[in-house]
Amino acid sequence: MEFRVERDSFFECLSNITQVIPTRSPNKVLTNVLLEAKDGKLQVKGTNFDQTMVAVIDIEGIPKTEEIPGGEEALEKEEISKSGEISEGSCGTPARKLYELLRELPGKKLDIKSDTQLRITVEGTENEYSLPLVKAEEFPEIPTTIESEFSFQENTDRFLNMHSKTSFVASQDISMIAYTGILWQIRMEEMRMVSTLSLIHISEPTRPLYISYAVFCLK
Repeated sequence: MEFRVERDSFFECLSNITQVIPTRSPNKVLTNVLLEAKDGKLQVKGTNFDQTMVAVIDIEGIPKTEEIPGGEEALEKEEISKSGEISEGSCGTPARKLYELLRELPGKKLDIKSDTQLRITVEGTENEYSLPLVKAEEFPEIPTTIESEFSFQENTDRFLNMHSKTSFVASQDISMIAYTGILWQIRMEEMRMVSTLSLIHISEPTRPLYISYAVFCLK
């Protein structure tokens, strides 16, 4: 696996993914994040079995620098950079260590390679940082996105407002697992969130838009 990625984009998506990755777990592979480079994209995946997060960011190939001779009277050689190709692949690496490393690294772009270790180089420098690898085959199966023709677009602030008005009364008792979440109903002209213990429900009109489909795991 070999590619170049924007440092800020990579750090932002990793900071979100680490929220679902356990600090300690009997299954040590869950403390890792799965990186998969394919079709010009990098998928960053993390799970604790109860929650799963997947983020996708753009990547590019690492330019290859070559020296070419100048004319007959040239005294020095010139260097040219050719766009490199992305080497696809996948592997896991410790999520917290990767997050802490990215937080400290300068630069706009990072060159990432994997062989026996995950090697990260800041563009334009010789500084190389290494992290241990976990085979992708050892990672638990990550649920894939469910495709559907149904979709809608909603204002983020209004969505969060509905959530806050119902989630605060949800049970914190894991033995009452059915009451620890929110019932989210989506209808043609209405979106409804219901907190069972309080019998509170908030309804808002929706705006259908056939662009994308997403499923949120609430609380």
